[in-house]
Amino acid sequence: MDKFFTEGTYMLSNYCLICFEGEYDKAYDLLQGQVLSDVGLCKEKKFELSALCDEKGFILADFYISLNENKFVIAIDIELKSIFLNEMQKFLPFYNIKLVNLDKEVIASCQKADLNNRTSFMIDVVMNDAKNNGSLINYQQWECNNLLIGNIHLDKSLSGKHRPHEVLYDKNRVSFTKGCFRGQEVIARVEYRSKKRIEVKLNTESRPPRSKKIVSKVINLHDKYFFYDL
Repeated sequence: MDKFFTEGTYMLSNYCLICFEGEYDKAYDLLQGQVLSDVGLCKEKKFELSALCDEKGFILADFYISLNENKFVIAIDIELKSIFLNEMQKFLPFYNIKLVNLDKEVIASCQKADLNNRTSFMIDVVMNDAKNNGSLINYQQWECNNLLIGNIHLDKSLSGKHRPHEVLYDKNRVSFTKGCFRGQEVIARVEYRSKKRIEVKLNTESRPPRSKKIVSKVINLHDKYFFYDL
């Protein structure tokens, strides 16, 4: 798969930024009880993978989360913004938190690295004050890169249809050590008690996929179709 990974910079113009205005501790408590990741690991202007589930453990929206001047910031696909806002509005009055748009751009740097004679892929998502030292890549290349490293982005049509273990979120977006969060009971049951292992597979085919349980976007690049299925 090495030959399909494209190095360069992607401008996440299809993403918007939502800032949690209010006391840090209250925003922390709100997010820690809702999102899949451990927000205590967030760093200034460096985005981490996260997502939001419903009470039954189905993923409603995925996104990136970071800190900006000690305030939590969500970078989310514009198509998923309304879903995220509708869910957060239920809890904001209890925490005295306001959600405001942050007028900054987000960029991703996609790189290959050789570690112990083995090629690995790295994607860093940061705010726009980082220097752009790479050539620009397009949307298809960006999404293909993510699929190659096992990072699946769900679009609006897939909201509420999959649980974390079906789309590799248990590997890169869920913290099983931080404590309770929405959907945690169902997700933890699958992690620790499920006897049948969920097998998610990356496919590379020369024709559009048919009759498969697809759990990701289908990306067409290099005359091939990239997608995950169960």
